[in-house]
Amino acid sequence: MKGFTAIMERDIRLFLVDKVLLMMAFANFCIDLFVTGVTLGRLVQGFNYFLYLAPGANMITATAAAFQAGRWIFREKYTLRTKPYLTSLPVSRNVFVAARIAAWTVRCLLTALPGTVVICIIYSIPTSFLIAVPLTAIFSMGVVGISMSIATIAGSPEAYATGRSATSAYFSFLSTTFYPMTSLPSFLWPIILTNPMTWTVEAFRSLPTGISFQSILSLAVVSLLFAFLGALLYRRSLEG
Repeated sequence: MKGFTAIMERDIRLFLVDKVLLMMAFANFCIDLFVTGVTLGRLVQGFNYFLYLAPGANMITATAAAFQAGRWIFREKYTLRTKPYLTSLPVSRNVFVAARIAAWTVRCLLTALPGTVVICIIYSIPTSFLIAVPLTAIFSMGVVGISMSIATIAGSPEAYATGRSATSAYFSFLSTTFYPMTSLPSFLWPIILTNPMTWTVEAFRSLPTGISFQSILSLAVVSLLFAFLGALLYRRSLEG
């Protein structure tokens, strides 16, 4: 347990050193929400598009933070070449991998925390913060798993950048981030329903009326699968 907390503490401390990154992440969220949301909100009829976009804008922020995990793994593997050091630490591989996933999930949560507060305020339900934080954490865990998977598979910076871009497109455009699922062709619905972004933003949107158990369960299942895949691939890369 001591090794687990030590690894977590190290990764979180390294993250908190760069406070400018946190400020930039919140600034990007504000731009997405208050510029894009307000502008398109004047064009979209039938519902409040500003409130509709808010959860997706924040989860895009969390996604960007999650991919810092993959970027760091890639640097350790090919640039810093710290793999011999990491594999020599006095903790089991399983504990090491689990601690890093936990630390990177916390990093995503901290990055998205200001946006989460803003969403709870504009939804006029401050108490929903207690539900919104776990939702963000579950989503972040899944994206961290995807980021780790891409980083361990990619053999070059170009391959990693391509994988990251493809995943960003998957989260943004094959989900209900910007539009309802019914506005897309029905053959895409199964893909949209396996997207952690879909279940996260839909859960956030249901906060004013009461979140459904199905949204939480679906998000948890999908995120756990992605996190398990990332952990498995990362552990194998440490052994290879």
